[in-house]
Amino acid sequence: MDVQDFLEQFPEFDTKNVNSDLIELYMKTAQKQCRVEVWGDPEVDSDSLRNEAILYLTAHRYLVRLETMARLAAIAAGADGGTMPQPGMIETDLKTTSYGAFYLNMASRLSLATGFPL
Repeated sequence: MDVQDFLEQFPEFDTKNVNSDLIELYMKTAQKQCRVEVWGDPEVDSDSLRNEAILYLTAHRYLVRLETMARLAAIAAGADGGTMPQPGMIETDLKTTSYGAFYLNMASRLSLATGFPL
């Protein structure tokens, strides 16, 4: 998987202004979090949700980063509505984006099916 796979899954992200390096970094982190032993190996198991989980977790983190940067820019510009992100809420609360919520849904279904908590 690579940035192109990410952009094909989520075309709503602006391909002209996308930060490929940041997406790659988030994908590497997500790959570590979505272990093959738990999610299955997509190379071996066609029912594996690992690649999809990695992409959704990456999208969550990337969107939260974009939103945080937009808020910080609004604060710097003195715009109304620019509020500081809450400490600890920047990337940790998966429910704050639809991508994170979808990842949580997949993780909970996987936990129910395998009995292994994520």
